[in-house]
Amino acid sequence: MTVEMSQAAARPRPKGHGGAAPADKDAAADKECTDGVAITQFAAAAPFVAEWRVDSGDWVALAALCFIALVVRCWRLHEPASVVFDEVHFGKFAGRYLNGTYFFDLHPPLAKLMFTAAGRVAGYDGVFDFASIGLDYVAAGVPYVAMRLLPAVLGALTVPLAFVAARACGYGRDTAALAAALVCIENGLVTQSRLILLDSPLVFFTALTLACWAVWWTHQRRPFTRAWWGWLAATGVALGCAASCKWVGLFLFPALGLSAAKDLWDKIADRTVTPARWMAHAAARAAMLLGVPAAVYLFWFWVHFS
Repeated sequence: MTVEMSQAAARPRPKGHGGAAPADKDAAADKECTDGVAITQFAAAAPFVAEWRVDSGDWVALAALCFIALVVRCWRLHEPASVVFDEVHFGKFAGRYLNGTYFFDLHPPLAKLMFTAAGRVAGYDGVFDFASIGLDYVAAGVPYVAMRLLPAVLGALTVPLAFVAARACGYGRDTAALAAALVCIENGLVTQSRLILLDSPLVFFTALTLACWAVWWTHQRRPFTRAWWGWLAATGVALGCAASCKWVGLFLFPALGLSAAKDLWDKIADRTVTPARWMAHAAARAAMLLGVPAAVYLFWFWVHFS
């Protein structure tokens, strides 16, 4: 509104006969701005980011980031060849899943189920009990490298997800590549993604949630289309998976909830959005950001008890 009014005030008025008419015209234009037309247009356009079109340069950057991230996280993955830190717990839980032995753990089941699947594929029989830190994997014949490969791959995929999120937020390719490179070489993320720990799956699904949410925002100008629904549903599924790895993932709910609430608040000022349309927006966000994650969370507990 300010820009349009400033431009209206700055327009030159012709001298001589008829000088009053343009002035009246400008006054009418200013009145139209204050009546809410320009305000509505500004409120409708301000929160949105232009839809991101992936080009060949983006594909090259993604491929390079994936390759570098895999090298960083998988380099000498076999070392050390012994139980490290909390592998003593989560490796043990994978073995108990395979043996059908009941156990209790304070964390939700998804990440432990993923380690169980990786161990089964690699030939882990569940006999090795991960009883204490320092036990030798090689002597016991445990396919620990394959089980560590799962968090390593998930940690590597977090890097291109950072690139996608940055590009969807409107940043240039070089800025997005820099952000992803910093994620790639961050020491804590590298370390936790090389061990049988819950943190790498949690961080992966957190990054996936934020990337899907960022891409969904780029479709806001075309609400209720197939792409709009698809990215919103993908956000809900990833959100449920993050909460199903560790309860720390629940902090994503207020983060996305505040973003959704701000968006709905802005739509109240948009005169092109009818009350029925606004209710449809609110219901869609509630279903996909609350209902879908809850269903995903309960599904993984059903698998756990099965």
